[in-house]
Amino acid sequence: MNKEKLKEFIRELNRLQEKHGIYISAGYDEMIDYNWDEEPYVSGVQSYLVFSDKEGNEKTLDDLDIDDLADI
Repeated sequence: MNKEKLKEFIRELNRLQEKHGIYISAGYDEMIDYNWDEEPYVSGVQSYLVFSDKEGNEKTLDDLDIDDLADI
């Protein structure tokens, strides 16, 4: 991947976030299991995109109720 193209993409993404007041971050859910001694441990992590506004309201792609991002 071209490093300069990536930098320009990030600059453009930052401009779009400011223009629309929607910011992209990441969230995650931990999957907890238990060992033989009934001690909990993290057996996996599922990450997802989080879209938020300046008021702290958040939405995820699941909240959009779409089957395929290509349909947007």
